[in-house]
Amino acid sequence: MDDSELDWEPLKQGLGSLTKKFPFSLPWDVSELINQFQGAEWDGIIDINIDKVGTFPVEWHFCLDFSMFDDIRVIAKKIELLFFDIGLIYGTRRLMGGGV
Repeated sequence: MDDSELDWEPLKQGLGSLTKKFPFSLPWDVSELINQFQGAEWDGIIDINIDKVGTFPVEWHFCLDFSMFDDIRVIAKKIELLFFDIGLIYGTRRLMGGGV
């Protein structure tokens, strides 16, 4: 069998998805963390519409407004992402045999 008969498409597509596979995704996770510092923010409002509870039809519509926590939420989100990525990197290094 020569190379002209081989289908290389699955291998080419697989390399693109490698950035989403652990532990190869770590550099892209750090990149996403950096992008989060500049990203669009959530307005802090959750709309909830419940039409059915079990088999009983209900019409519950309400809104949860977390806008009073805006300052804390933005800071906590970014710190949480930072610690998660750092922990993931150190945990992976330790799992792979690196002396941490």
